Amino acid sequence: MDKTERIKGRPPKPREDGVRTMYYDTELHQVLAAKLPEFVQGGRLSVALLAEEMGYSAYAIYRTLQENRLSPRAINKIIEISGKGDTPEGARLAKDDLLKFLLN
Repeated sequence: MDKTERIKGRPPKPREDGVRTMYYDTELHQVLAAKLPEFVQGGRLSVALLAEEMGYSAYAIYRTLQENRLSPRAINKIIEISGKGDTPEGARLAKDDLLKFLLN
């Protein structure tokens, strides 16, 4: 395969304004990557690691990031994960960080 060729897959679902974004371009991804550095590999959040830790499927994590929304259960799981390890108190995620992503 030529380097200029791109492996084709399902394109991301367009937002309300018609723009297609990748899961790693969303604000939720940026917040989680900044506050959960132990789950970042290659500059992006590792969906596989996060899915394993949360007990969700990778598909569910991709969909959540793509839609830029979280369920109340997911918020609680992420806050629980953020509190593990040697993360300093100020660097941990708080509910206030995630409330704007709460499902309607």
